Amino acid sequence: MRKTEYLWIGALVVLSILVFSPGFYSLPILDRDEARFVQTSAQMLQSGDYIDLRLGDGPRYNKPVGIYWLQSGFAALTGAPDLVQSYRAVSQIGAVGVVLMSFAIARLVLPVPMAFCAAALMGATLVLGGEARIGKTDAMLLFIILIAVFVVLRAVLRHNDPLSHELKFAPLARLDWGAFALFWGAIAASVLIKGPIVFLILVPILTFISWKSRSLDFLRYLRPMAGLLVFLALVLPWYVAITLRSDGLFWQASLMRDFLGKIHEGQEGHGAPFGTYLVLFWVTFFPASMVFAAGIPAIWSLRKTLWVQLSLSWILPTWLAFEIASTKLPHYVMPTYPAIAVMMIWALWQANSRPHKWALRAAALVGVVPLIVLGAFAFGANMVLVDLSNHYY
Repeated sequence: MRKTEYLWIGALVVLSILVFSPGFYSLPILDRDEARFVQTSAQMLQSGDYIDLRLGDGPRYNKPVGIYWLQSGFAALTGAPDLVQSYRAVSQIGAVGVVLMSFAIARLVLPVPMAFCAAALMGATLVLGGEARIGKTDAMLLFIILIAVFVVLRAVLRHNDPLSHELKFAPLARLDWGAFALFWGAIAASVLIKGPIVFLILVPILTFISWKSRSLDFLRYLRPMAGLLVFLALVLPWYVAITLRSDGLFWQASLMRDFLGKIHEGQEGHGAPFGTYLVLFWVTFFPASMVFAAGIPAIWSLRKTLWVQLSLSWILPTWLAFEIASTKLPHYVMPTYPAIAVMMIWALWQANSRPHKWALRAAALVGVVPLIVLGAFAFGANMVLVDLSNHYY
């Protein structure tokens, strides 16, 4: 890596912190899930019990332990366990990590300035900005998932041109031990944070690679037997311990009620019809959605290339799975957004031509609609605050 590239990375870190900082210290807890995560982490720190998960006097078994370890550990390091920012900081670190990993993935196919653009646009999205300011799982989870995805994509692109219509491998050695630790460690960490979500992204990508190459060589390259042993060694101890501690109630709450329950019915009033994420995309991915709208012709013209197809194997199965699920929240499809950001910048760079007039008009429209929605939301929030102020004072 050249010295100038480190300067670009440093600029991304500074830019990310500037984008994610407003409201981080001043906003109170507004989301009920954040309150639950923070309180559970605070109780873990107070009790010194890093196996069981408690919320008040009852159990908190909706999610695995990973995020609580991170939040309570960081709060202990800061020495300020009474401040919500000590727990939110994990999300901000994760969000900065998402930006940096988006840059790393973009560098596989783009020169440094274009990779910077893709990562900066990902960092500017409303959904990542929101997750960076709230003490939950999603920003850190995506950061860790992107580490595993990066290892896979780097191995593929070492042997293939992203503009190629085919996918081939020279005889592959096994994954080197550094990349092995990153890949399988990231999978284990993500499963400890939010269960099987990582497989929703990785399995379609690996399936596409095997199908496109007409070979299982790449799966063998990942050292699956040794990897599985490492994965189990990292994940099983806590899962076994919580199963015994909870008499199996953890699985009933996390797998049956929280995970599978969200597929069958809209939980906590969060049900919505198929297609909801396609509508929300233009707001949650804003302002990058403007660039996406302008880049649609370029993406379409390159639809048969390896990079676009790899990106779609990352995006479409995950997106479709969340659209089918009954419970919908705006951030659920966020794991697909780095792929969209890199794909659209790469396509525009490769096309090397001005966007079509209709695409520019679409981009302008995409710019106006989210601003109207955000303006209406801000106006409505202000009216609510005024009413509450008048009521209580």
